[in-house]
Amino acid sequence: MIRGRGAQMRSRNRACGVEEIKARRRQQERDLRKARKEKQLVSKRLPRGLQGDGEEMEIRETLITQEEVLQLYRRIQHGSDDRLAALRSLRQVLQLKKSQQLFVRFENSIHVLIGLFTSSLAVVQLEAAQCLLELSHSDDPSISLVCLPATPYLLTYLSGQSAKFTELCLYILGNLAAENEAVRKQLLVQGVIQALAICLQSPHGAVVEAAAYSLSQMLQAKEAGEKIVPGSWILIWRASTQTTGQMASYAVSILID
Repeated sequence: MIRGRGAQMRSRNRACGVEEIKARRRQQERDLRKARKEKQLVSKRLPRGLQGDGEEMEIRETLITQEEVLQLYRRIQHGSDDRLAALRSLRQVLQLKKSQQLFVRFENSIHVLIGLFTSSLAVVQLEAAQCLLELSHSDDPSISLVCLPATPYLLTYLSGQSAKFTELCLYILGNLAAENEAVRKQLLVQGVIQALAICLQSPHGAVVEAAAYSLSQMLQAKEAGEKIVPGSWILIWRASTQTTGQMASYAVSILID
């Protein structure tokens, strides 16, 4: 009888051990899925669906020279008749890290691009914004600093009439905020949290998603708990709870944590 009970206990212990192992594996799988999901949500974004008209072209890093990038810069700088075509070509070229670094080194290049971004011609403005989007997607932190002069205009255009243009500006802001504390600090001074809270209440789902992405980049920063959340979490919470979507929910979860 005692032997029988001992065997039953050993059997139960083995069963418990197996269940514990299975439970740990399930938890590890959930943790991995969550980590992959969060990485996807906060990674820099380059939404190709926001690109304008014009043919896509495949560009190889080794084929782009400094002279070619300089020629494109001169074409957009001096107001030539083909400025729009030059902007479209520049947007394609700026997909390459080498071209990004070359372009920002040219004197006044970012200010020329910002001048076109604030143009009264909507089609020129849109192409310039797409060039800024390519620059903001760079993994070189120094380029986000070069783009700092564009931030007040990006924030101003968040209240514009075009949902597509607003969405584009939001992704640029989110990408820039991801790289550098100096960028996030300037954005805070310029009122980025209030602007994002308003965008979170947009009737356009794509704008809400882009605003929540930008917000998540601000809140993921190491200084967020000290500088960002205390003075603005109520504003963000109220705006976020009035909307839906994966990214908006994720931004709220950061606040709660």
